[in-house]
Amino acid sequence: MNLLYPIFLDLRDRPCLVVGGGNVAFNKIKRLLSSRAKITLISPRLDERLRPLVKSGVLRHRERTFKRGDVNGFFLVIGATDDREVNRLVYEEAVALGIPVNITDQPALCTFFLGATHQTGELKIAVSTNGASPEFACCIRDDLAQTYGDEYARALDFLKEYRATVREKLNDRKERRRTLKQEARKQFAGIPKPVWETEKFKKGTVYLVGAGPGDPDLITVKALQAVRKADVIFYDRLIDKRILNEARTTLLFPVSKRAGHHSFPQDQINALLAEYASQKKMVVRLKGGDPFVFGRGGEEAEFLKEKGIPFQVIPGVTSGTAVPAYAGIPLTHRDYGSKVIFVSGHGKRNTRDLSWLELAGKLDTTVVFMGLNTLPQLVAEMKRRKWPGTSPIAVISEGTQPSQNTIVSTLDDVEAMCQKKGSKSPALIVIGPTVQLHKNLNWYHPEKICANT
Repeated sequence: MNLLYPIFLDLRDRPCLVVGGGNVAFNKIKRLLSSRAKITLISPRLDERLRPLVKSGVLRHRERTFKRGDVNGFFLVIGATDDREVNRLVYEEAVALGIPVNITDQPALCTFFLGATHQTGELKIAVSTNGASPEFACCIRDDLAQTYGDEYARALDFLKEYRATVREKLNDRKERRRTLKQEARKQFAGIPKPVWETEKFKKGTVYLVGAGPGDPDLITVKALQAVRKADVIFYDRLIDKRILNEARTTLLFPVSKRAGHHSFPQDQINALLAEYASQKKMVVRLKGGDPFVFGRGGEEAEFLKEKGIPFQVIPGVTSGTAVPAYAGIPLTHRDYGSKVIFVSGHGKRNTRDLSWLELAGKLDTTVVFMGLNTLPQLVAEMKRRKWPGTSPIAVISEGTQPSQNTIVSTLDDVEAMCQKKGSKSPALIVIGPTVQLHKNLNWYHPEKICANT
């Protein structure tokens, strides 16, 4: 449990002691100087960056090791040496005299922690982890810096002057506090928020949302905001749990669908979307990839339109482009081809329609969604249509995820390779000359080059 008492100290002209003269001491001294403290440094050696400070008189230096009695008369003490015995001596002496002390990287020898701070103008935000992880505090600090920028400093400058004016004009303390609080809220509300925080989502509306191809970092900002603000979410089985963990609702319904195994028929999903939208809920239908690219989003949109239910589409990063990119396979390349076709490996009611091969044979790159189960039929039909046995083919399983597996082969050998390597769904198939670039451009898993050459 973090029992620290948060406090901001005024160190202007206060005598502060730093023991140690290395890089860590230099960083501590920089922060003390920004607070205009009077600093004394005890160390037999000095970081080169500290010498100009000593020479200019900004820093007082005692060129020796620490000894008993050195902390007398100081307001605050920081130990920054690599000698644990010296550090403990500094700590024990400071505690005995009731002087706040911080020993770097030794939380047990600290009566205060410096924390990670973000400052802009009069605004200063400090983050502490009770010594558990200063690095994590810095991560939070950096995140806060993205939100609280110069516009907050300008608002504080105005409020500082406004506060002085109000104190002169209003004698009643309660009235003064009410007026100052009202103006502070007005100033805060007037600061422009990032566009992704101002998105307005409507109740009684269904949002058809694309969650991306698998890697949760590839979800769009707008899609993530929809997940966070939804009243109810219907999601597919391939949605990463880290995305679902962002939801603030307990109404999370899996409506898993996979080839040949529909736990939720489409008409039942449609009915659920309509039911919750009619209850004035903000409904999110969360799909892998993009809802309008082999995601049945068009069918759901048609149903909602017919029922008079408002809907919006939030596109996602489609696996058709993202998965090949993670495998180092560009879909277009000036030296290999500029024409791409996207097709589904199975049709409605799991039908096998390979008529698109006639068009694919005239183009440069073909991307087949959900094609692993129909790979034998695909290979047989390509051979029947006289495709060369050396035609490059890649089968990419679990794309954009840590378990991604890419098999690069040829028409003649791809089935045997997939059986040998154990390819599994979800998988994407890429056919065309750019597949050959995988070996050189495989940036995501460079240690995994699986090809028969």
